[in-house]
Amino acid sequence: MSDPKNRVNEYFEFIKENYFAFALKNSGFERKGKKLWWRVRLDMVQTIHNYASVQTTAAISNEIAFKIRIGVHHRPENCNPKHFNVTSLLDFASGKALDYLSASDYLPEGRLKEKIEKEAWNGWYVLRDGLDVEEYVDKEIRPDMDSFVLPKLDEFGSYADYLRWRTPREYWQIRMNRFCLSQ
Repeated sequence: MSDPKNRVNEYFEFIKENYFAFALKNSGFERKGKKLWWRVRLDMVQTIHNYASVQTTAAISNEIAFKIRIGVHHRPENCNPKHFNVTSLLDFASGKALDYLSASDYLPEGRLKEKIEKEAWNGWYVLRDGLDVEEYVDKEIRPDMDSFVLPKLDEFGSYADYLRWRTPREYWQIRMNRFCLSQ
């Protein structure tokens, strides 16, 4: 029997290869390395950095938590998509104002409240030893991505559409609602 830490890593690999690879490719995203998917749409580049925040929880070796990071970035008109520097979008340490949200920021209030009430959810997907990984994908990840995140990204016909949806007020309201829903 394998070690619990190895099992949760296997769960994570299963999700990456059997859900994300299939769902994102079917939505027109291309894989750009191990941790990044992207697609170019008119004047924007949409990115899903779906395993950027993977970490083995300290003191718990049989658990992995990860977030799905979603970016919508303006692409200058004269910029050839083949030469767009995606790497600079991922440089969190540079101090640049990058526009990334978590999958939870795309969830409607009802879905977010349901997740918070069920498991005190804070935007992290948590894989634990003994988990039925296929059931977890079907109940937690697939509904979030297939019903809310990917359809919302499809709605943005331009970068201006995205900015209208994600005004600073809306962004902070989403963040505040996440914490207020649990009370």
